[in-house]
Amino acid sequence: MRKLLADARRCATQPHGKPYSWSGDGRTRWVVNRTRLADEAVLMRLMMYDKLNKEWSPLLMGVVARKGSALMIYSGDLDSLGYPQKRAVKTLRGTAAEMAAKVCALPGVC
Repeated sequence: MRKLLADARRCATQPHGKPYSWSGDGRTRWVVNRTRLADEAVLMRLMMYDKLNKEWSPLLMGVVARKGSALMIYSGDLDSLGYPQKRAVKTLRGTAAEMAAKVCALPGVC
């Protein structure tokens, strides 16, 4: 998990902010935060700068969680998760927490 965090933070600090931008004028950045879930978990968001509203808005979100020897990855965009950012994060965390509880019931995982 530490290597994943290090790689994500390295991508987040790209100097020009355009490696994932498909519109030539837009700027993007990754935001990476640890979150309390399972044994270890990370919440990652791909943000794009909206020039009209002059704010950063999320495009994609994902949670990577580890419970015992199992690794779970959940991702989605705001259309599939729900538009308010807090609702999208809550949905991702909820599904990851539910799966972490189920995974522990498997033999040899926890």
